[in-house]
Amino acid sequence: MAGLSVAFPVGIGLALVLGTLLTYFADGGAASTQSPAMLFAGVMFAFFAILAQVQANATKVTYEKLPDTAINANKAVASGGGNEGGGGKYRRGQFVCVLAGVTMSLWSPLSAFSMTGGGCLTPYSSFLVFATGVCCTTPLVCLFVRPLLGGTEFEPKFDFEAYARAPITSHGMGCLGGMVWALGTVSSLISGKTIGMALSYSIGQR
Repeated sequence: MAGLSVAFPVGIGLALVLGTLLTYFADGGAASTQSPAMLFAGVMFAFFAILAQVQANATKVTYEKLPDTAINANKAVASGGGNEGGGGKYRRGQFVCVLAGVTMSLWSPLSAFSMTGGGCLTPYSSFLVFATGVCCTTPLVCLFVRPLLGGTEFEPKFDFEAYARAPITSHGMGCLGGMVWALGTVSSLISGKTIGMALSYSIGQR
């Protein structure tokens, strides 16, 4: 919708900045981090990097709208027409990026809060609850969120039959990716109990 050059820095970058700040306070503030100044300095530079990326992409989009640029002519030849309706899709893509970044940023502070105080969850039980939530919400994402893209040139409509017909290697790679992601998430939660959840989260997001 907006392109990976926008989606990755805006979505992941916003999750990094906002998630680190929220996690810092959810995990007990300065008592949980050895060097808050260094942590906030890193978050500040990450925020500046997001602004630079957004500005660079805005300049690129403005350049591509110029009528006589070679890049515009090449696109017209390749597509066989104009880019009608592209602005609306791009703005919708930006909105989805921001929404994704905000929602992703809430996971770490909620996890940190669940592991503080008496009778709290352990990193393992916190991940178990988290994984259960993923299993429960994934079908809803496929059915209700994915239609934001379904039926466009970016992604076809979701089809359970087509999913079932996919080769076993595709399903295997998906499972392998989930295992790697799970291992990284558990490791982040475990390390957070030692070095602080905010620092652990910010390192993991980078």
